[in-house]
Amino acid sequence: MTSRSVQSRILGLVAAAVLVALCALLGAAATAPSALAADDYPYRNDASFNRSTSGGNADPWGFIVRNCTSFAAWRLNVQQGRTGAPWAFTNTMGGGSYGNGTVFGNAAHWATRASQLGYAVNQTPAVGSVAQWTTTYYGHVAIVTAVSNGGNTVTVEEYNWPYTSGGVTYYDGAYHTRSITRGSSSWPSNFLHIADGGAATPPPPAPAPVSYELAFEANTINLWTVGSDSRGDWRLGMMAGTSPSITRLATGGYETAFQANTGNLWVVGGAGAGSRGDCGLGMMAGTSPSIAALTNGGYIVAFQANTGALWTTGTIGTKNWGLGMMAGTSPAVTALPGGGYEVAFQANTGNLWTVGS
Repeated sequence: MTSRSVQSRILGLVAAAVLVALCALLGAAATAPSALAADDYPYRNDASFNRSTSGGNADPWGFIVRNCTSFAAWRLNVQQGRTGAPWAFTNTMGGGSYGNGTVFGNAAHWATRASQLGYAVNQTPAVGSVAQWTTTYYGHVAIVTAVSNGGNTVTVEEYNWPYTSGGVTYYDGAYHTRSITRGSSSWPSNFLHIADGGAATPPPPAPAPVSYELAFEANTINLWTVGSDSRGDWRLGMMAGTSPSITRLATGGYETAFQANTGNLWVVGGAGAGSRGDCGLGMMAGTSPSIAALTNGGYIVAFQANTGALWTTGTIGTKNWGLGMMAGTSPAVTALPGGGYEVAFQANTGNLWTVGS
């Protein structure tokens, strides 16, 4: 009873894995058992299933059709009243990612992922729990349909039970049931309580989508931003050899500060940010501004003016601090959690100074 993982790469950038559950017999393979009639699995007749490799098309839950993991995923959804999207159980539920292995994956890995999501994993069978075998590399999963004899006998339903013909093992990709007694070699390794009411804690919600924005001076000397906003080329020339500064606003969107090829400070933004464009403030050649988002909204920019003095400007106003900076240096600014900001810079005396509000 095994579950095989198949991964493919899309455009060389995004890795996606399709998992094939090869349900191999624990111990010697039996002759082909007959299928029962209580099968409601929607992909039972999918012709893509390969009896030699157990491969086939992907199902909606992130597994391969007519494999043990695919059938178990279907049954766990049915148990939670889901026979269509949005699904209650999938391979990547709870924010799982193929890239870092936080998926249910092969059947042998199901107990690990279930535990990570807060589900109870133990040796106590219950109707509706997942029976798991880990005695082979890929493992096997089935669904418990009955518990008797004081918890020492279980009946399970499952898919893809193998059989041997002419010394060759085949995978039938079909539905079967069987009863197993505790102490036998076929007794499951674990019982996973995912949809039978035995969860230790509810699974955590999926994390919010991750977004980012990156600002840089392209080799065309134009300002570019890349990321979730997908703006690309702003068609705004930057001063050669300088770098932009970008910040995410507390109210959403972002702002980017940079020295334009006119020598002036510019502030531009996206995704709903209220930008100023040309601030009309000259900057010292060869220096770069620093921008920070204020906790109560808005932003503050610190820069070395073309007079050599430290200046700040932003949504709370513009200020000439009257403090000389070392030529060719750039300040750094950060917002404070309780409000206000602090600026660090090298003074024209060579000393480090910090000022703020």
